[in-house]
Amino acid sequence: MKKDYKKMAKDLGIAITNLSLFGLKSKEELKRKYQEDKHLNNIPLKYFTSLAISYLAFNRGRLPYPVSIGELTCIYKELLREIVEKESI
Repeated sequence: MKKDYKKMAKDLGIAITNLSLFGLKSKEELKRKYQEDKHLNNIPLKYFTSLAISYLAFNRGRLPYPVSIGELTCIYKELLREIVEKESI
């Protein structure tokens, strides 16, 4: 069963407002990365991991359900893809 990362992001209150947290300078750079690899594996994992660890530490004991660093990475990537896809409309 495929997880609904958009729903998980909403449930967990996760939104992306600052691309520099992922080492990106602009939406154009994100778009280029997406065109090269739709899974965004060309963005270093350290950005996703550090954000996930920070998120889990900050929200300890307040999450509606358990979530892993891997799941948070997938959530962040899904939200980044959504930014690119909205720009393409």
